[in-house]
Amino acid sequence: MGIAELKRETGMAAPEWSEGERSETSRNGGAAIPVAERAPRDSGDANPEVRDKAVRRRFTATYKRRILQEADQCGPGGIAALLRREGLYSSHLTTWRKLEGDRRNRRAGAPQARQEAGSTQSHGW
Repeated sequence: MGIAELKRETGMAAPEWSEGERSETSRNGGAAIPVAERAPRDSGDANPEVRDKAVRRRFTATYKRRILQEADQCGPGGIAALLRREGLYSSHLTTWRKLEGDRRNRRAGAPQARQEAGSTQSHGW
């Protein structure tokens, strides 16, 4: 008995295929999963909350210092809560602490570490 006869006997119909659908037989046992159609890029109904081009966030020196002070006063798990609340990453704190230390060293008159040739880092306060 073939698959077609077995499907007829059990009442299972063969999946109907239309344009834009694909088969995911290895994952779901043969059922068809529709594929979403892509909207044209110049459509007027685009999501207004999504910008066409990403804009890098900028933080003021005052904000950075305030966040560093709050992080220094946090107890266990407090830094994670602070980062979630402010929408920041731990790398922000790491970078800002390094920059704050560099700024304090410059104020104190300590010699600055030399930058490597070709370095274009500009993360300053």
